[in-house]
Amino acid sequence: MDAKPLKLRSKLTWVAAFYFAEGLPFGLVIDNLPVYFRVHGVSLAEIGLLSLLGLPWTLKVLWAPAVDRFGERRHWICAALVVMAAVLFLFPFFDPASPTVWLAVLLMVLTTASATQDIAIDAFTIG
Repeated sequence: MDAKPLKLRSKLTWVAAFYFAEGLPFGLVIDNLPVYFRVHGVSLAEIGLLSLLGLPWTLKVLWAPAVDRFGERRHWICAALVVMAAVLFLFPFFDPASPTVWLAVLLMVLTTASATQDIAIDAFTIG
């Protein structure tokens, strides 16, 4: 068996894993959080404000050059994963029935780390 297909298969496996990791936080924020907060009695107006959490994904083009210029892509990926894990660890300590500014900040940190991870993963897989 030729070694090249195995190497290509390995790369494709990593790319698939990276893109799954890239899409998971987006799915959690866009699909699951509105349902989670609605189940806990949060008003639809407050849930509508969750759309502001998508701003980091929209504006990631502004700090993408910094991610490309400073540090290695894998370090950015690992750092973003650590930040997202920390946020998801802290999330259950907040009362979902009465969301506070601190919870909004925590979720914005999650989406900003996710957007930064998106930048680094895209650069890693392309370059």
